[in-house]
Amino acid sequence: MKSYLNFESLYSNISNEQIRNTQIISYALGSGMTLFFGVTLFYYYLEYIPDPNILEETHNLFYLKYLSILAFISLLVMSYIQPLKVLSNELDAVKNDNITEKDYDKFVGIHRSYLIVRLALLEGAGLFGLVIFFMSILNYTIYSFPIYWICTIPAIVMILYVIILFPTKTKVSNFILENMI
Repeated sequence: MKSYLNFESLYSNISNEQIRNTQIISYALGSGMTLFFGVTLFYYYLEYIPDPNILEETHNLFYLKYLSILAFISLLVMSYIQPLKVLSNELDAVKNDNITEKDYDKFVGIHRSYLIVRLALLEGAGLFGLVIFFMSILNYTIYSFPIYWICTIPAIVMILYVIILFPTKTKVSNFILENMI
């Protein structure tokens, strides 16, 4: 591994065009989750609210809300562990090569793969939680049992991750320095 690759050389040699695909993918994942979350909230506030005293919690939804939280926690943990394991072969190949300054596309590609795997795992948990939240609205269960709002946490976390991890030249350069060099 060449030790002369530092932040300044990475930052100056990584172009905006190289990270534009990653930005588009991050934006698409985040906006899709945000739109679905907005639709469920819109439906929640437009829905007719029956008498909450006559509503009972459906057993299927009772178990699904806890399954949603369990899936969220497990996928959140996996979103930290799995992407680097999946990409370990690519990382080893890059680390073992004689890296020159012309190999920035490899670095950006590995970062893109890492981010896609991480956000996809979080998106799965977020969509599962929002579907259960939506089902509780359709069954009017949410109005008597507000605990179903907890199912929106995975979607909120995923949206925040997209905002925080949105790729910029600085973030990509830091990722490369911390994980690949």
